[in-house]
Amino acid sequence: MSAAHIDWHENPLLGLQVCAILDDSSRMIIAGGEYVHCNTENTITVIDELVREYWDICPLRELIMDHGSEFGAHRINKDGSWDSDFKRCIEELGIKPILARVRHPQTNGK
Repeated sequence: MSAAHIDWHENPLLGLQVCAILDDSSRMIIAGGEYVHCNTENTITVIDELVREYWDICPLRELIMDHGSEFGAHRINKDGSWDSDFKRCIEELGIKPILARVRHPQTNGK
């Protein structure tokens, strides 16, 4: 897999937060989970699932995401850099984080 998209969605019927990672080419959900809270810890858990299921077959090279606090991307420095537990987690796996443009949801999904 060359690239994937990650995002969170609220399921109001169940009162749960859903995190999903979609393959950029096939649009197939390749990892995901339902949680009570949308946070960095649960986001890393979904990354762990991705690694467990697909890493030996085809490691991910890029992960496209919004500027959500669950990714730590809401704290961007003036030079465009940012740091978070989530970013360090994916970079240690060799995944390049790509931030979608602010107020442009089309970037994170087709």
